[in-house]
Amino acid sequence: MRRLRITDDHPWLRYVLAIAVGLLLALTVCFARDIFHETDVALIVRYLSDAFLVPGVLLTGIGLLSFLKKEGTYDGLTYSFHSMRMASARRFSDEAHDDMARTYYDYKQSVKAKRKVAWHLIIVGGVFLLAAIVLTIVFLKAF
Repeated sequence: MRRLRITDDHPWLRYVLAIAVGLLLALTVCFARDIFHETDVALIVRYLSDAFLVPGVLLTGIGLLSFLKKEGTYDGLTYSFHSMRMASARRFSDEAHDDMARTYYDYKQSVKAKRKVAWHLIIVGGVFLLAAIVLTIVFLKAF
């Protein structure tokens, strides 16, 4: 049975959480660069560009990794870990033996329908990247 999540009922919540994580990362970079004590406008724009670049790259990268996972790129690796986990669980319980997929093909078919692409991370990360690009252009043109 599939576990229900609160984001299943409220899909917009995924976007809100992704934006919150991105802003938290951007704020962390701002504090690391000490942007709030800076007086030079050119450096502030440059630091803001860096601050938006970090969550943009991270969120977009994680989203693209979920796309690769959906395509089955990591199936061999996940099947290996699944087999090891089921083999160790079988020592403690006979019920785990029934859950284990017999072959690699059976495993691929059982997980194929469960995969989803994290479009919310790709979209939100893309917006952060776009903001970083715009700030970089402003920095290069104006200063």
